Amino acid sequence: MALVLVGVQVLTALVAIGLSAYLAQGRLRTLAASSLRLRLESTAEEVENRAGPDVRLDSLPERLRRGLAGRFPDPVVLVAPDGRVIERLGAQAAGPAFATPPLPPGLDALLAAGDVVFEERSGGPWGTYGLAPVFDADGLVAGGVLVQPLDASLALELAPARAAYGRAFALVCAGALAFALVLGSLFARRLVRPLQAITQGVERIGAGDLGARLVAGGPGEIGRLALAVNAMAEDVEASVGALRSADAMRRDLVANVGHDLRTPLAALSGYVETARAHASAGRAAEAEAALGGAERQAAHLAHLVADLFELAVLEGASEPLRLETVPLGELLADAAARHGPLLERAALAFALDLPPGLPALRADGVRLLRLLDNLLANARAHTPPGGRVTLRARVDGEVASVEVADTGAGIPDDEQPHLFERYYRGAGARTRTDGGGTGLGLAIAATIARRHGGTLGVRSAEGQGSTFTLRLPLGGAVGGEGLGGEA
Repeated sequence: MALVLVGVQVLTALVAIGLSAYLAQGRLRTLAASSLRLRLESTAEEVENRAGPDVRLDSLPERLRRGLAGRFPDPVVLVAPDGRVIERLGAQAAGPAFATPPLPPGLDALLAAGDVVFEERSGGPWGTYGLAPVFDADGLVAGGVLVQPLDASLALELAPARAAYGRAFALVCAGALAFALVLGSLFARRLVRPLQAITQGVERIGAGDLGARLVAGGPGEIGRLALAVNAMAEDVEASVGALRSADAMRRDLVANVGHDLRTPLAALSGYVETARAHASAGRAAEAEAALGGAERQAAHLAHLVADLFELAVLEGASEPLRLETVPLGELLADAAARHGPLLERAALAFALDLPPGLPALRADGVRLLRLLDNLLANARAHTPPGGRVTLRARVDGEVASVEVADTGAGIPDDEQPHLFERYYRGAGARTRTDGGGTGLGLAIAATIARRHGGTLGVRSAEGQGSTFTLRLPLGGAVGGEGLGGEA
């Protein structure tokens, strides 16, 4: 552990020094460029002062020429106002093997502008250069002092800063090494013990003890690691619990579906055997009646399979809703026209309460009509003769509300939160009926509401009837996740 700390400290120091040097490189080069500009400008002023009133760069005094040659470690070129080379000065310029770079383009225009120019273009054929104009006594451009290339001058300007970084680098590395050795020897044990505890706790969790938790509150990052491990263990425990619940629901669903399919199949088989027996005995009327019962069971089986398929499609969102403009008043009137005669035959009073001016929705009209059919059929099945069923609607701001109320026996409070679950079985479960229903109507209705971005809720009390409320956004938002509790 001590060796690791030493390595980390040294590496951190190296990274810090290197990063600071990298980040400061641009600033150092800017400062170096400013310094070279000033030197170029002072050189041009010296030429103006020492060359006399009529500045002639082609006939400078020998002493001045020698001074210019030693002013920069790079070659110094005297240029005419039109950009021609007058003379190259400096030790490098005198060498026969010296490779003279091409002059920068547009020197005459740069001199005419009258400003000191510093260009750092290491990628160009003329490289880095500096140019300072020289003026005569009348303020006219008499030529210029060109330093090309400026690489050695830049390196000379940057040399002190680089040397300082080197010394700082060495000092920081030495200090980091000493500091890391001291800290490593002092805190190795203190760091190892919490890590050992975390390792043991993780091993317990990995062995299946999902309730195991680490003691939080350790030093710094160790404490945060313990909290993260605890949070991970809680997530794993919750995920495992959800998987177990989902597996239990899957087994219940398979059992319920198997039971609901087995019952009509058994009845269908019994009716067929009965019909065959009557037909063999020559009792045509009894055989025809048995076949009628078989047809009813086959129709119920087909209805159950269709409901299961529709619920799977709605919950899986594999089939998009067929959105269209649906006038809410016409939709409710169609539902009332379909169920009014059925409610009347069941000896139930039916009331349709629709305010004028109901808006139109952007929705799947067929799906919404199926939802209303399920709610009205559910109310008819659970309201005794002489009772009353009411279909009404209202608009609250940006939400349209549709209610189906009945005067049936009501629903116990403990059953209401589970009412829209598939195959929920309560004492008087409204998801399962004895009148030929499949037990999936409310689950389908709730899923249709959710796919439209709305909610389906219930408000009920035992002995006082039930009210199912559908809320839909007027904007017609699709894909919401809300599923109502109490409306």
